Amino acid sequence: VKRGAVLGYLENPDFIDHQQRYLETSAELTFLKQELERQETLLAAAAGILKNVQRLRSEVAVKTAHLAGIKQRLEYLGIRTADLRPDNITNRITLFAPRAGYITSIAMHDGMYVEPSIKLMELIDEGHFHLELEVFERDIAKISKGQKLTYIVPSLGPERYEADVHVIGKEFNEETKIVRVPAHSPDTHPP
Repeated sequence: VKRGAVLGYLENPDFIDHQQRYLETSAELTFLKQELERQETLLAAAAGILKNVQRLRSEVAVKTAHLAGIKQRLEYLGIRTADLRPDNITNRITLFAPRAGYITSIAMHDGMYVEPSIKLMELIDEGHFHLELEVFERDIAKISKGQKLTYIVPSLGPERYEADVHVIGKEFNEETKIVRVPAHSPDTHPP
């Protein structure tokens, strides 16, 4: 899969509600800004009331914050607010591949209800393999942080890869007598 490739689509009526609220809040904010400008002009000409200007400034600030929050939510979902109009509201968002790699498992299907905690698919970045080693208690003393190792991934062929131990887990599983030890490619450690 190439980076940016379409992996699937999510549909939800809530997407429509978020877009509708964004457009409504945007229109309300435009009106409030215009009204604030009129009231400030009246106040400058000594024909307005300061209390009205202060109330409108507060309302503009509240609506601006509300609009920014809705915008962030829509942008997070992949819905561009710059292009949003009443005639192009959608109930569907597209899932794009965040990076190039291999899809190793797919857990989604048509009509499936998706919770935020559900893993839809697994995409492995071919440029950075993350290993999760399980080391027996009796062997943990032989492992050290930074230790070099080589490994193969049978499903990818006979090519050998290099990694080094990133950290030695602190949790010991009483049942299996195993400690988890993460390892990473030496040139691409996570932050």
